[in-house]
Amino acid sequence: MSKFLRVFIGLMLFISTYSFADSSNKFYIKTGISLNKTSSQVVNVRDEYDSFDFDFKSKSYGSYTLGLGYEVNSFYNIEALFQYTPKINYKEREIEHETKVDHSALILNNIISIPELIDAKWPIKPYVGLGLGFVRYSIKIPYTEYSYTSTGYDYKEKYTRDSGTNFVWKATVGTVYPITKSIDLDLSYSYGDYGNLKAKEFSKEFELTKDFSYSLKAHELFLGLRYKF
Repeated sequence: MSKFLRVFIGLMLFISTYSFADSSNKFYIKTGISLNKTSSQVVNVRDEYDSFDFDFKSKSYGSYTLGLGYEVNSFYNIEALFQYTPKINYKEREIEHETKVDHSALILNNIISIPELIDAKWPIKPYVGLGLGFVRYSIKIPYTEYSYTSTGYDYKEKYTRDSGTNFVWKATVGTVYPITKSIDLDLSYSYGDYGNLKAKEFSKEFELTKDFSYSLKAHELFLGLRYKF
C-alpha cells in the first residue's frame, strides 16, 4: 500500500501545483464512503487435469475514498482518487467456505458535468464519468485437498493466499448539489471492474499446481463531499 500512497501523493501534488498556476484555483478535496455489492461471483480452480468452479453469493461491503480534483474548464473535472476497501468475506453457496479479499485502488477519474456542457442553469449538477487506474489486492481462497490413505481418500480444507496488481476501470453517473459556496454534496453510482484476482497453490500429494481465478465486479453507491479551495 505504501507505493500506492506515494503515487497518490505525487498525483495530488501535481494537480495542486498545476491548479496554483491558474489564478482561479479551481481545485477541491473529495472524500466519502461507498456501499458496494458484488454480482454473483465464481472462483475458477484449474489444474493439469481438471477445472471446476466455486459459486459464491453476492456480497455487500464498504469502501472509503479520498482524492483531489481540479476543474479543467466549466464542464470537465479530473480527479486523483485513492479508494481503500477493507477485507471482504464471500461464502460459497453450498458449503461454508469463505474467500477473503482486500484491495486498494488508485484511480484517475474524468468527469463531464451535464448542465455546464449544455449551458443550462440547474439547481443540481448531474454528471457522467470514467475512471481508469490500478488496484493492489490480496486474496485468500479456500479449497479442498484430497489424499490417499489406507482406508481410501482423505481430504483437508485448505487456503491459498496471494496478492497482485490489476488494471481497474469504473463508469459513473452522479449528481452534485451545492450546500455552500465551498462545499458540495456528491452522490453517484458506479460500476467497477477490478479484473481477475489470481492465486496459485502447489499440491505436494499429487505434484500439481492449482490456479485460482476470481473476477471482481461491483455496483457502488457513493456519498461524499467536495470542499473547494
